[in-house]
Amino acid sequence: MPAAGLSAAGTAARGRGRVLAVSALAWTAVCLFQSLASYNDMARAGSRPDLLLVLLETSRLYLPWVLFSYVSYLWLSKTSLTLTRPSVFAAILAVASVGFMVPYEMYLVLLGMLDRGLPLSDFATQLSRHPAMFVFIDYVLFLGGFAFIYALVVFQRALRDERVRRQIQAENLSLRLQVEEAKMVALKGQLEPHFLFNALNAISALVRGGEQSKALSAIQKLSELLRYAIAASDRDWTTLADEVTFAQDYISLQKIRYGDSLQWSVQGVDDSLRKVDCPPFMIQPLVENGLRHDLEAGGGRSDIRMVIDAGEQVIGITLSNPIHAGPGSNGGTGIGLRNTRGRLALVYGDRALLSTRAVDGRFVVELRIPRHAGE
Repeated sequence: MPAAGLSAAGTAARGRGRVLAVSALAWTAVCLFQSLASYNDMARAGSRPDLLLVLLETSRLYLPWVLFSYVSYLWLSKTSLTLTRPSVFAAILAVASVGFMVPYEMYLVLLGMLDRGLPLSDFATQLSRHPAMFVFIDYVLFLGGFAFIYALVVFQRALRDERVRRQIQAENLSLRLQVEEAKMVALKGQLEPHFLFNALNAISALVRGGEQSKALSAIQKLSELLRYAIAASDRDWTTLADEVTFAQDYISLQKIRYGDSLQWSVQGVDDSLRKVDCPPFMIQPLVENGLRHDLEAGGGRSDIRMVIDAGEQVIGITLSNPIHAGPGSNGGTGIGLRNTRGRLALVYGDRALLSTRAVDGRFVVELRIPRHAGE
């Protein structure tokens, strides 16, 4: 037999041994109590009983109880029946009552016959004379012992089911966490190449236009942006101040390409933003979305605005740009908005909001996040 099988068999054997030991101890305590009571009764009646003999005689009465408790516990523990159903309880009680009480009362009659030296042929007569009061007392004891064992097994099953439920729940949560982390990595993997692609597009346009000096300056800006991007890729959190700086640096890179046509304004930036938690690459895609659907769609001067409202619990970030007619108009379905929504759901659940709307000819993106990651 493999080592694992031997270990499992050994564990099961130890478990059965503990059940038998507990059953024996419990009924031994009852036996001692009854032996002492019988001893006192005999002593008061004037006889001089031998306590050890009284104990041995009484112990014969309780040996079947030890066996009954042991077998009942093991069977109830292993049965697949739903023990909490009243019909199941009633059926098991009926079978146990007949299966134990009838043989037990016959056993008591036989002990009495042996003590008095009566022949076995007299068994039927002695059984018919067995006092009904004794049967009643024994059955009350049986009901108490059976109810205790039954309740113990039901309780242990409930504990086991709860442990299994919690284990399954923990495993499910672990799997969900792994899936969410994989989604987060995938989303970040999409955002970073997207940002790099747009930055390289800007530099490529400068090169094609023969603006080498501007292209070199743009490459320098891009290297600074990449340093932040590489560092932020290894972190789950950064500060809103760093994210705003990254977005402004990205705008600076794009201004080398577009010059004064790129109009950008930001309000609400102060030192308090350094104490605001923010996932990396959360702001730049929103800025890129405004740039793509304003300057690149309109062909004229842009008007991209960002307003930050830093509340005590919630941070509001609003970006807006004019809505331009034509095929390049802002539909709000770019990868930046889709991925930002996805990342917000993964990071914050329902504690963050990204909404879009058209107001007075402008496309408005409003982002609301908790001030701190744990809120």
